[in-house]
Amino acid sequence: MAKILLVISIVISLLTAGLGFMTKAKVDALQSSLTASKNQLGSAQAAEKKAKTDLEKSMEDLTTANKTVETQKGEIGRISGELQTTKTDLDKINQAISAKDKEIAALNEKISGPMTPSSDQPPISPEQVAELQNNLNKKEAELAELKAVQESLNSRVQESESRLQTAQSEVKRYQSGIARQSLSGRVMAVNQGWNFAVLDVGDRQGAAVGAPLLVLRGGTPIARLRITSVEPSTSIADVVPGSLTRGTTVERGDRVVFAGRQQEAAGPRAGSPAAQPAPAPAAPGGETAPAE
Repeated sequence: MAKILLVISIVISLLTAGLGFMTKAKVDALQSSLTASKNQLGSAQAAEKKAKTDLEKSMEDLTTANKTVETQKGEIGRISGELQTTKTDLDKINQAISAKDKEIAALNEKISGPMTPSSDQPPISPEQVAELQNNLNKKEAELAELKAVQESLNSRVQESESRLQTAQSEVKRYQSGIARQSLSGRVMAVNQGWNFAVLDVGDRQGAAVGAPLLVLRGGTPIARLRITSVEPSTSIADVVPGSLTRGTTVERGDRVVFAGRQQEAAGPRAGSPAAQPAPAPAAPGGETAPAE
């Protein structure tokens, strides 16, 4: 009987030790899983915080660009006014030069006229010739002054036109950036197999190949996209690997905005839908999205 009890005690001890070992292994596994989950959560929260910061900075850039455009437009108006005034003055000088040319031509004709009397023109005395010559010299001096003013006004016109062109180019550059930073649209369809999305914005709205985008859901960034192909009113964008928030997927109807602080790629990556023929994008639910 004692031997049986001893055997039973040994068996119970072994079972207890085995259960304890198994429990410890499970606890260690759970702790490892918990640590990994915390690390993933921390990474996701850091990525979300950075995305929000980037979005805020992009909006600040947009505000600054808008102010710069307004300033440049004011400068364009001022330069245009100066240019118009200068051109008006130049027209007056040109008319005065033309009139002086005619006066000088008339004086030259009188000075070189016949010295003998005729039925329709009396003779010109040496005194009259001298007076005409003095008058001619004055007119030629006035003409030289007018041409100097003309040259100065022409230089001012060229300078104003150059400044105007520079200001207009600056406005176009900023407006292009504003259109891109103001880029906002929706996801029309998603192809999970090829990991890309079709968007309802194109180059008419400021979309450009390589432009980085944020996918927002409820105002919270959940993924990043990079445009790989652009049409007038639609575009295709790859989902940036590793940018998708854990447990989510890009869905039809999600909002997309320009992520202006991200470095823009020079072009589509090899293997992307823009670099090789892609199948028709699948809409949510497995349906194929209609082609544009």
